Amino acid sequence: MRFAVHQLDRVGSSNQYAFDLCKNKNAKEGDVFFAKEQYEGRGYHANSWLSAPGKNLTFSLILQPDFISPARQFVITQFVSLAIIDLLNGLIHQQNIRIKWPNDIYINDLKAGGVLVQNTIIGNAFEYSIIGVGMNVNQREFPPELPNPTSIIQYVNKELALDELLHELLNCIDKRYESAMMLNDTETLEKEYLDHLYRFNQMHEFKDENGIFKGRISGIGEYGELIIVDENGTSRSYHFKEIEFLL
Repeated sequence: MRFAVHQLDRVGSSNQYAFDLCKNKNAKEGDVFFAKEQYEGRGYHANSWLSAPGKNLTFSLILQPDFISPARQFVITQFVSLAIIDLLNGLIHQQNIRIKWPNDIYINDLKAGGVLVQNTIIGNAFEYSIIGVGMNVNQREFPPELPNPTSIIQYVNKELALDELLHELLNCIDKRYESAMMLNDTETLEKEYLDHLYRFNQMHEFKDENGIFKGRISGIGEYGELIIVDENGTSRSYHFKEIEFLL
């Protein structure tokens, strides 16, 4: 894929910026909108993404994944998350780098980044997919309201050039995207996603609408839902925002 990187000094949300361009037919696959500062950065389900200006990687990428069925759109979150894991494994060693379902990137028990995928679907096909990525890179201090943040600099102990890091991550995404397109092998992709899933197959405490319980993550459902087997052996299925990890 040919990427066209557009730098934005200051924007509310790079995803919203990209969405507006797509809506007006002024963007194409491979366009990347790299924001030095976002003052209305977004996470999943209207969560905010707080990021110090000029310190972190905050960008949106436009894809047109017409080879993926809209019913299996969680595949996009999976291969983008794995691309970030590919990048971090090349930078940070001897640390536990995982994907916290559905779309957060964790180093040990601390959040280093996240992915926000927003899709526009017409009929039974994608019109476009906007991939928002936020990665804490050179930020050392965080607002107190963030419960468990971390950043790459705390593990590599030097500031990283954001432009170079963006280029490396786009290459990782490109490889994962091409592999997903050529092989169309969701079973292998899901296995690799599970291999890198935070707390997979480990007994931990969770909280749902009925309260706190112990269980282990046993898999991912057909539509990206989290499957947990509780300590009584009962299988439970959760969609986004229906389950809380207790750290």
